[in-house]
Amino acid sequence: MSSRQIKFSIITVCLNAENTILETLRSVKCQLFCNYEYIIWDGKSQDDTVKIIRENAGDDHVMVISEKDSGLYNAMNRALQKCTGDYVLFLNSGDTFADEKVLSDVAEWIKKDDARADLYFGNVLRKREEGDILERYRGRAIVMRLLLAGRMPCHQSIFTRAELMKKYGFDESYSITADYNFLMKCYKNKHAIRYIDRVISKFDCTAGISSQDENLNEMRRQDDRSMKELYPIWFYILKPVKWAGRRLKDFVK
Repeated sequence: MSSRQIKFSIITVCLNAENTILETLRSVKCQLFCNYEYIIWDGKSQDDTVKIIRENAGDDHVMVISEKDSGLYNAMNRALQKCTGDYVLFLNSGDTFADEKVLSDVAEWIKKDDARADLYFGNVLRKREEGDILERYRGRAIVMRLLLAGRMPCHQSIFTRAELMKKYGFDESYSITADYNFLMKCYKNKHAIRYIDRVISKFDCTAGISSQDENLNEMRRQDDRSMKELYPIWFYILKPVKWAGRRLKDFVK
């Protein structure tokens, strides 16, 4: 990879996303860096999603696949197998890159990094009705602190080496938090992670399945399962602290 230009694989999985897919597609197509492929996996939408994609794709960078899948992470795994790039990033329908220079800036950052990390992550803007809010992660050390708290840097900000992502994939038994489980495996197995102090994407923090109130308890259960399997000592140390914190949050609601 050192003697040639880096190639990115951008993946969007969607279903009945006619109201949001166009802004995501346009934000990818407007990138000044041209060595990328954009894979859109549609789960057999019943609305005009595929029609909108095909009418606006316009070039060889975009691959559209419309097939039935068994859920979000199954779709992500299947789309992942189509990748030919060096690093992969997932954008949900409705998410956008922060600006047209994201890929060129990240490519330059990776080029200057002699060690060539397995994961690079940056900052995000959370889109809210009252205005965008910057979520800045401030360095690699914060990753483990977030994981121990049952959180992670947003996957819309993470560029992962494709071969590593294909090796682990997303464990589909984690129906809500397979991305959290994936990142915890990367940290556990000491894969190199680098922080890029740059806004990567904008995303709607209310749209994901992990953001829905009805999924909160299941998300917590799955997060605890990941930690118990991969960091059992920390799981038992933090168990009473987490229990108290969750009860307090539930009470305040």
